[in-house]
Amino acid sequence: MTLELRPAPEDDPRARERTRALQRRLDAAGYVHGGDAALTLEVEADRLSLVLEGGRKPLRLTPDFVRGRQGYRQARAAHETLVRAVGRVGEHAHIIDASAGLGRDALLLAARGWRVSAFERHPVVALLLEDALQRAAHAGDPALAASAARVHLFPQAFAADALPAPADAAVFDPMFPQRRKNAAVKKDMQILQALMDAPDPHPGQASRAEDTEEHDAASETESDAAATLAALIPATRGRVVVKRPAGAAPLPGTTPVSAIQGRAVRFDLYRA
Repeated sequence: MTLELRPAPEDDPRARERTRALQRRLDAAGYVHGGDAALTLEVEADRLSLVLEGGRKPLRLTPDFVRGRQGYRQARAAHETLVRAVGRVGEHAHIIDASAGLGRDALLLAARGWRVSAFERHPVVALLLEDALQRAAHAGDPALAASAARVHLFPQAFAADALPAPADAAVFDPMFPQRRKNAAVKKDMQILQALMDAPDPHPGQASRAEDTEEHDAASETESDAAATLAALIPATRGRVVVKRPAGAAPLPGTTPVSAIQGRAVRFDLYRA
């Protein structure tokens, strides 16, 4: 099936114009959804939603940095395990997020005061993230707006030559088997999995459709993720942090120098 772009409401001229502009961008990227699910990118003048049709009722995903748990993580960014895993870097350090997904980790790192180069290879996921960042920038919260401004989105697979200089550290959350999740997260998982059940738009590079708590089940192989890690290490001056399920082995052919173990997730640490 195809991914339909639909203005909402359909008679809103701003939504219609935005729909045409987004369709041109997806066409220019060569994106074609080849999965079996009926998906709609619902385009409002001020927000995007990905809708999975075909069930008893449609499932809707609208990334939002303003409300809910993300705001809590922002407020206590310095205490988040991911931030501690990055280690001691400068106050205005430059961090790579090699698989940004819907941007929760990227915005968390930015809330710490760091500049973040966020790479997301899937064209539709990148559009959703771009939209969420724009809404965060205009939500009336100065701290949130400042964090959003520190995230530079690259709608592509990670490539070191996209950056003018090595970063101070990097984080990477490759696709891996689904973790246990609550009902709300399972809804997001369903939608993202339906989007990912299609030919890979950029084969050979690992990518994330969501963060640790809301993570997409993956089609990427462990060797693909290891190749991305190999490209990240020379692109950083400090640590590369790789998220893994708590009981999983390190990425194949790699040996982390240390790890930070959590209940559900482990952070493997590599040095440049």
